[in-house]
Formats: sequence, structure tokens, C-alpha cells
Amino acid sequence: MKRKDLSYELLLENMSRMQEEKAALQAKFDALLAQQRSMEESYKAELAAMREQNLTLLQSQQALISQNASLQKSLETMRLTMEQQIKINATLSEQLANAISTGKLSQSKRFAPTTEQRDLLNNRRVDRRGKDKDDFDGTNPPAQGGAAAGTSSADTSGTKQKKKSQGRRPSIEKYGCDETVIHELGDYFRLPEGARFKTRDGETEIYEWIQYEFIPGRIVRHVWQTACYINADGDCCKTLPEEERNNPVKGCPFSAEMLSFLLVEKYGYHTPKKRIKMKLREMGARLPKTTFNHYYQLAETELRAMLEATLRQAVADCRYLMIDETCVLVGTENEKTGVVGYLKKYLWAFHNKCGNLVSYVYEGGSRAREVVMKFLQKFKGTISTDGYNAYTVFDDDEKHPDILHCGCWSHARRKAIEMIGVESEIGYKLLDEIDALFDYERRFKGMEATEKEQSRQKLSNHVLTRIHALATTISRNTLLMGKDLVKKAVNYILTQWNSLRNFLFDGNAEISNNLCEQRMKPIKLDLKNCQNIGSEGAAENAAFMHSLVESCRLNGKDPFAYLCHLFRKLKSPPDDIGKRDLLPDRWVPIC
Repeated sequence: MKRKDLSYELLLENMSRMQEEKAALQAKFDALLAQQRSMEESYKAELAAMREQNLTLLQSQQALISQNASLQKSLETMRLTMEQQIKINATLSEQLANAISTGKLSQSKRFAPTTEQRDLLNNRRVDRRGKDKDDFDGTNPPAQGGAAAGTSSADTSGTKQKKKSQGRRPSIEKYGCDETVIHELGDYFRLPEGARFKTRDGETEIYEWIQYEFIPGRIVRHVWQTACYINADGDCCKTLPEEERNNPVKGCPFSAEMLSFLLVEKYGYHTPKKRIKMKLREMGARLPKTTFNHYYQLAETELRAMLEATLRQAVADCRYLMIDETCVLVGTENEKTGVVGYLKKYLWAFHNKCGNLVSYVYEGGSRAREVVMKFLQKFKGTISTDGYNAYTVFDDDEKHPDILHCGCWSHARRKAIEMIGVESEIGYKLLDEIDALFDYERRFKGMEATEKEQSRQKLSNHVLTRIHALATTISRNTLLMGKDLVKKAVNYILTQWNSLRNFLFDGNAEISNNLCEQRMKPIKLDLKNCQNIGSEGAAENAAFMHSLVESCRLNGKDPFAYLCHLFRKLKSPPDDIGKRDLLPDRWVPIC
């Protein structure tokens, strides 16, 4: 019994212990379950917060994307605006540079005293009429010319009195000259038998005939005392023989040699007129500026009237012509305000390579294609030009079937050289092909036109094919065409291709227009020294004189001797055939 009781007690004790452990485990389980539930609730709360935060971030990101898109549009707009502004600034800078240049050129004139101011400062002119108006008290002026006192000069009761002739006035051209030769009337003239001098107030009426003789290194002023006489038959004659009245230009006292010297200095050696005046002063002649310029214009106008049309016709009368144009600064009067301003004008050069003649044309300073169209009205043959758009009209075979237009490979080569700076490998490859064309031209030098044409089509044509293929390949590469210098070089070759390859069809044509561009050097040298041309009329005269002098240079003729011959021909100009023989290519100097 005791053992059974003991076992029972042990079992009870174990059961109570197990119940206690069970209760402890249940308490732990409940605690863990509560902890798990709180963690789940915390996780759900954090998950909801993260969802809200992600939603907020997504909304912010979308707002940033839309804001970025609007900013990109604004930047693109600003870029376009800036490009336009850069172009405007470049244009304004160019205009400002032109204005500054014009201002500097005319600075001496703008700040110099006017003629009236100089006269008043030097007391050379007194405004007597203004003084008389200030002192007038209302009474009638005193009688003049024998009229009765108190009678107005405009009295209608009598007839107008004939103004008494004062005879020939003395010469007003009292310009300075270091050496003056006076030819007395009695030194060179004897009255014929039965003749008598015309007299005035009982004395022989004598006036002066002035000539300037040009002697290299000095200038002599000849003053001829002349008079009129009545011969035995009653005819009025002059004492000075006609052979002594050898001034070639009417209204200008300069001899042919002196005029030739002045014009060669200006257009042959590009000496400014101010320095030519200084030369004349050092040689003994002092002339006022206005008179000096007037004599220049008289001489140029006379030569131009005699030979301009003949020269243009002779230049255009050929089968091959080279053409170019350049800008000049010309004084132009504003029609509304009357103010003279210096504007950018254009002067054209038409070079007859075979005849060694050149004609410079100034048609109101225009650069329009109408100037070329007018000059080439009756022309049939080949022309060489640069890539200026005005010449593209001659690429149309239907409108101009008689004209073959050749482009300039020198311009293409220059652009290929510029291209090397940004793309050396392709640039050198293109340049080597273009140089091959010029190498062939050096080989063909001296050939007859027909033989040269055949050689070009046999050899140069293959080079042209390679150049066109290379340019076409480059034009398809957007990366290369994005570079401005590459784009310019390739586009020039492709857009001008028809005219660039036309030299194959005429053996007389050159592959470049450099010879005509060289004809522009006298114009640029003249403008470099003289800065501008004073008026439209002076520009036309200058263009013609440059044509004569440059044509003399091309034919190896002395411009001084040539112009002397022309001035001697002014008084008795020849017919059209004779005028053609006066041009530099046919003129033969007389030894």
C-alpha cells in the first residue's frame, strides 16, 4: 500500500509539474503570438507608409520629367534665339566696321574747315551785300550808270541801259609755277602787210593763252600773249598759230605728255592724287585741288568717249572670256537728303585672254547678273567664272546654247585646303586628286587647243570621276557633313559640278579663274592707297582708265607713250576701224 501511495504521489507531483510547465509554455506561446501580431501590424503599417512614400516619389519623378521636358524646350528656344542673335550681331559688327572705316576715311574732310570758313578766316571774301542790307535805311540808292539822282535802276519809264563791255578780262588762272616762259607778241608774230591789230580804247587788245609743258623732273608754264588782227581782206585772225594751240583736251591747259604722266601715276603706279599734287609742286607747278581734279576728269572723260565702246566690243569679240567681280568703296549722293556717303559697290572685269585685253565695267555699282547678260549679248564661246550665283544662268543649255560655262578649280582646291584643318585624312585625299588635275594641266601647257582637249578627255576625265565619287561618298556621311568646312568643300564641288567639268570640252579654257582674279590687283592696289572713289562718274572713268593701262601691261606696251599717242588723236579721232587699231593689242609705238 505504501508503495502504491508513493507511486501515486509521484504521479500527481509529475502531473502538477507538467501542468505548470504547460502553463509556462502556454504563457510563452501567448506572448510570442502577441509579439507576432504586433510585428505583423507594424509591418503592415510600414508597408503602407512605404507605398505612400513610393507613390509620392513616383509623382515627384513624373513632375520632374515634365519639368525637364519643358526645360529642354526652353533651352532649344533659347539656342535658336541665340543663333539668330549671333547672326544679327555679326551683321551689326560688319556694318559697324564699315561705318568706322568710312568714318576714318572721311575724318579729314569732316573735321577740316569748309571753303567758306577758310575764306572768312583769311579775309579773302567779305559779304558786302549782307553789310549793305544791315546798313540800309530805306532811302533810294544813288544813281548809277549816268541815271538821274533819285531814279531807281528798275525805272520802267526808260529802257534798260546796255552794260558797257569791259573787254577781255585778264586770265584768272594765276597758278604758281617755278618756271614761266612769257612769249611776247612781238617775239613770235609779225603783222602781214596791210593788216592791223584790233584795239580797245586806243590800245592793242591783248589776252593770254596758257599751256603747261611737261618736262621730266620739271614743269614749264608757257604764257602766250595773243591778240586778234584784221588782215588786208578784212578777216579777223588770231596771232597764235593753230599748231601752238596743242592742248589735247578742251578746257585743260596740260600738254599730252603732262596728262599722260598724271594718268600713269594714278592708274599705273596707283599714286593717290594728293601725292601727285605734291610731285607737281616739287617739279614747280602748284595747282588748286578742285582745278586739279577737274582736269583729271576732263582728260578721262575725253578718252572714254573716244574708245570705251570700241574697247568693250574688242574684249567681247573672242571665243574665250574670263569674268570676275570685286567690291569698291564709292561716294554716292543720297537722292533725298543730298548727303554723300561711301557705299560698297561692285566693279566687273572681263578678260580676253587670247587678245590680252581687259575691260573693267562699272554699271552703277551693281552686282546683278544683268551686268554680265548685257556685256555678253552677242558673245558666243566659253566663259570661266567663280562660283557666284549670277553665273549659273549660263548652265542652262536651252536659254544659252552658245555659251559654255566653266567653273574654277582653284576655288575648289582652296576649300579642300581649309577642310584639312578639321578632317585631315579625307581632306588630303581630296586635295591630292585636285592637284592631279593641275599636274596634267602643266603637262598640257603649250599644246594646241584641239590636242589639249583630247588629252583632257583621255587623262583628266578619270581624275574627275574619282573626285566626284569621293565627294559623293563624303556627302552621305552625316558625321563628316556635320563639320562646316567639310560641308562647304563637298557642297561646292557637287553643286558646281556641271561647270567644273566643262573645261574638258574646250582646249582654250583654263581650269581656274586665277588669271582674271589677278586682273583685280590694280583695282585693289588703287583702293589701298586712295581708300575710295569720290563719285559714280569718277568710278566709271576709273574703270575705263584701268582697262587701258592694264591692257598695255598685258601687251608689254609703255602706258605713258600709249596715252601720249591717244591724247594727240583726240582732236581728230579716227573712224571705227581706226579706233580699233588704237587699242593696246594693235597699237605700235612710233620709234
